[in-house]
Amino acid sequence: MHILPAALMSLTVAALVVPSVAEAQRRWRTVGYMTVSRGSDRDTIRLRGNARDRQIRVCAINRAINFTRLSVRFENGGRQELPVRRVLNAGTCTPAQDLRGQRRNIAAVDMTYSRFARGTLPLIRVQAR
Repeated sequence: MHILPAALMSLTVAALVVPSVAEAQRRWRTVGYMTVSRGSDRDTIRLRGNARDRQIRVCAINRAINFTRLSVRFENGGRQELPVRRVLNAGTCTPAQDLRGQRRNIAAVDMTYSRFARGTLPLIRVQAR
């Protein structure tokens, strides 16, 4: 007799948790895309607009890429190095990186990386929230 209320309670809790996870994913806003340059190991994604953000992440869309350095430049001239020395497999993103200070207006993201294979060049997406 107690199994039904417990199962119902579990379903209710799961229903409350799932929308909050989905909501957190929706809050990410794509602010730039770039196909990495052929023969280069550095690129810059310049961003437009006056949005103010607290976090940033970078995603590898179609190919794995090894990030060795990621630097964010702000409209006020400031710069922040982010600890992202890692391999991103296709379809994955860096963890959310907190930006110092209050909400920041990102001007550009400078990337240093290495590719793993010839062929299709990696497509990189920058997201902020």
